[in-house]
Amino acid sequence: MIVRRAPSAGAGGPIGLELEDAGAIRARCALYVARDLVGAPGRSGLVGRWEAADVAAGRHLLEEACRHFAPHGVERVLGPMNGDTWHAYRLVLPPGEQPEPPGGLVVPPFPGEPSNAPDAADAWRAAGFEVVARYESAIVLDLAAAAGDAGAEPAGVRFRTLDPVRFEDELARLHATSLRGFAANPYYAPIDRAGFVALNAPLRPLVDPRFVEFAEDADGTTLAFLFCCPLPAGETAGGRPRLVAKTIAVVPEARGRHLGALLFARAHARALELGFGGVIHALMHADNASTRMSARRHAHVFRRYALFGRTP
Repeated sequence: MIVRRAPSAGAGGPIGLELEDAGAIRARCALYVARDLVGAPGRSGLVGRWEAADVAAGRHLLEEACRHFAPHGVERVLGPMNGDTWHAYRLVLPPGEQPEPPGGLVVPPFPGEPSNAPDAADAWRAAGFEVVARYESAIVLDLAAAAGDAGAEPAGVRFRTLDPVRFEDELARLHATSLRGFAANPYYAPIDRAGFVALNAPLRPLVDPRFVEFAEDADGTTLAFLFCCPLPAGETAGGRPRLVAKTIAVVPEARGRHLGALLFARAHARALELGFGGVIHALMHADNASTRMSARRHAHVFRRYALFGRTP
């Protein structure tokens, strides 16, 4: 097997590696370096865009990636992560590490969810990586119960849905609130406005303004938001549409006012009113407040994921 540099993505871009065996590409990845991620000071090597035909090929390429990082002052190697946590990262864990679905519940993959072979995690572990962060997705089927657990709205806060006419301005609000709301998240690094817009502008045709809601103070300052995307009935099991609660953020000074819980409850109530069959709480960090809010709404965890790390 031969490891070689893939064609360059241009100056300043990631380094691509490919593993070739008997003329066929058996594994590939892209290598990035990040500085001073939350909880990971110094330089971190990131292995992203990783795919492998089998465990042996995947392990071999990961070991080569670590050898590449070793002389460059990298203190840890993380992956899979496509440059930062704003882009795709994490692996779906193998079937033996997944929860038992209640009542035969089947939840097909949803947009934005990681996709990988069932044995992908075996390659990372064989290359000396361990789980450094765990994540999960859950689904609420009893929308009436979830919507009824809202609590009182705090004084001086108004709720409004996204204005599609001012989509670019709304993206700017989402960006500014995300920077503040996510600043303490594990392995976080900020993203500039142009990068955020480029990442989210393609979602415009998929956005239903009724399911993107802001909580604002009397001056119009955004305190929190919940971004949800509807799944058409044809992309779900059971023939009824589902809602994906994709992103929730609350600025630090507004925490403790139950704005996240209120936004969650309001989204479930709206989904119930419009005939949705469930709400997916997507890709939550296992130790995050979102998982606690999800559990209070009697959500069923249906998928688990992990981020891996090791020293180079």
